[in-house]
Amino acid sequence: MIYYDYFKKETFNNVLPLGLVPTTQENIDNYNKLGLKINNRTFILLDDIKCHLSDGQIIIIPKGFTTDLMSIPKFLWSFMSPFDSAFIADLIHDFLYDDKITQITHFKNNIYQAQKFADKERHKWRLIITDNLPNNNLKVKNFITNIVLKLFAKDFY
Repeated sequence: MIYYDYFKKETFNNVLPLGLVPTTQENIDNYNKLGLKINNRTFILLDDIKCHLSDGQIIIIPKGFTTDLMSIPKFLWSFMSPFDSAFIADLIHDFLYDDKITQITHFKNNIYQAQKFADKERHKWRLIITDNLPNNNLKVKNFITNIVLKLFAKDFY
């Protein structure tokens, strides 16, 4: 199990165990049976990840969790790739969105607060990780993706 702690910067150097899901027809059919949609940019977690969030919650993102990291259309990847030094933030965000029943319960059945927390948590993690990078060129990306989340993410929660 890999551990990330919002309050301990030394844990940010951990390598994420992600694998690209091959988009064969057999894989697509198998994932569809499980109720999961995959495409040519679906990644699968190869090990459990334990995360200590900024509000004190501890979550475990299980091995086998699937994500696209950021739903950026492939034609925009040359300008804004979903792969960067802070994509643990996107993985946490996707897990919080996927685990919405637990999150809504955590926020006393307030759907708005649960969704807002997931979006803010992603932004906090991205900022704390990218602020410590030399030659940081992710500030513009963080700014743009944060605005897009505020405008459109509520439609997918």
